[in-house]
Amino acid sequence: MKKKRRLIDEILEIELTMILTVSSKEKSRIQENSSTFKVVRECGFKQWSIQTLQSYLTDLKNAQKRDLNLMELKYARMDDLIPPLNLNPIIDNIVKLEAIWDKRTKRGYPNIFKASLSNKDEDDTRLARYLRAEFETFSDSTLSYYYINLLEAVRENRNLVEECLTCIFKSIGYQSLAEANLFMDAGPKN
Repeated sequence: MKKKRRLIDEILEIELTMILTVSSKEKSRIQENSSTFKVVRECGFKQWSIQTLQSYLTDLKNAQKRDLNLMELKYARMDDLIPPLNLNPIIDNIVKLEAIWDKRTKRGYPNIFKASLSNKDEDDTRLARYLRAEFETFSDSTLSYYYINLLEAVRENRNLVEECLTCIFKSIGYQSLAEANLFMDAGPKN
């Protein structure tokens, strides 16, 4: 576990440096609140195997050596400002699987997602664009390890989107997604 913790910490340090140096006309919310960025990313990384983390850390270090900012590339891809970075067909499989988990999680905890559920098609498109841009910054090696993680989760009947969100909500004081969903249902009614 210590090795995994060290890998995650090193990845977060590099990613945070990258995200804070993304050049844009306006600072993003992420750039203004780095602690939220770290919690969200860490909760995702906790689902990854050590091999996937090691491979991704290598990707980040290789990018640094080549003076590339993977976060900047990801956001440029999301805005369609640059051509695709990686055409590996595994990306399509990963995006489809993550989208299935995302839909299941939204169905199971609708109050958490009220805002995004109001325009489902736009939200689905935004998610797919974000995921594709993220995974295009991964090396083929990292993509393979990541896909193996996903397939293992499917075999174990796990939902990694739900696990990541559970981690995020626990970090802000909820015991579970169910508790957060109930709390958000108790909000003001129109």
